[in-house]
Amino acid sequence: MHNETIQVIPPTDYSALATIVAEYLTGTENILEIAKKCPGTTVGYYLGSELIGTAYGFPSEFDDGFSLDGIVVVEPYNAAGRGGKLLAFFEQQVAALGYSEISLGSADGYVERFYLKNGYRATELKILVPRGISWENHPAFPVAEVQTQGEYTKLVLRVDDYFAMDKDALTCHYHGEDSFFIFVKELQQP
Repeated sequence: MHNETIQVIPPTDYSALATIVAEYLTGTENILEIAKKCPGTTVGYYLGSELIGTAYGFPSEFDDGFSLDGIVVVEPYNAAGRGGKLLAFFEQQVAALGYSEISLGSADGYVERFYLKNGYRATELKILVPRGISWENHPAFPVAEVQTQGEYTKLVLRVDDYFAMDKDALTCHYHGEDSFFIFVKELQQP
């Protein structure tokens, strides 16, 4: 039986890190840059000497919090409680740096439930609407802020009750092409 450990990923394992990210976390082309800039918060789940999972992030561009950019435990090792342990270790590393909050944009379905189960709360729903498409406020879920993201207008809705919001129906109402929740967790300081 192999020993399971969670630790900061050493530079000698950056190649394995890049392979996992390329396969499981598309959209993070700059993982080696992130790992070099934030080595203490680029963490890995190891089975023996094999890297089977990672979590990483960086200081937020928008506030004094920290952003979780990616987390994964590879198949067939996922769905066995390892992701929650990996996330908890990542949170400890971030808290040790003095950050009081982690935020993230979440994928759909089971990923949202994973964050809820691990103490995160949804604070915003962001809907990407092609620029030039007109929209009207939803009576129960109005737009709180409008941002720009590339060729999209990003409509930001505040979340008071995650379970009361039908993301797909709201995305359709606002003529959006995509949407995602922002989750936040307050950290315990060491």
